Amino acid sequence: FGVVMPAMPGHDASPEASVGFGQKEAGIVTAIARELAPRRVVLLGVSLGGAAVWQAAGSHPELYAAVATEGTYPTFSEAMDRFLGRLPGPGFLKAPVVTFARWESGIDPAAQRPIDGARAWAKTGKPALVAHGDADELFPVEYGRRMAEAADCPLWIVPGARHAYVDETDHAG
Repeated sequence: FGVVMPAMPGHDASPEASVGFGQKEAGIVTAIARELAPRRVVLLGVSLGGAAVWQAAGSHPELYAAVATEGTYPTFSEAMDRFLGRLPGPGFLKAPVVTFARWESGIDPAAQRPIDGARAWAKTGKPALVAHGDADELFPVEYGRRMAEAADCPLWIVPGARHAYVDETDHAG
């Protein structure tokens, strides 16, 4: 098997400066899957990457064989509430932050709902897995439960794993 790890908008060596809140990223994932056809493509995404994977899988399930995500949020609005809730000061910052993000990216962050992609994927009957660390400081385990329920797939709760660190956690106990 081969592995493709594209630089996503706003990350790494991507020429795209602004993050796409899952929408732009899902488009990149879909374009790559189309190039790889007829090979079997398994999607793996972590956090925002997981959001992109669910959006891609829900929109174009025919391109993918399976999905696995870690530490993904059900909706961008919930993710933003959690993220801004960790910052000191009042919560009135959300509206200006979302407005600026919409202006900069051309995408409405509040319209990004990975959980809808997971629900669409569930209808395919294809395999999926949702992993979530029980020590995730950014998104609660409840997000993982909701995503697994929506995708109608197993939930792997990893003891001691922080956000985006399931792969670096000692699974042997």
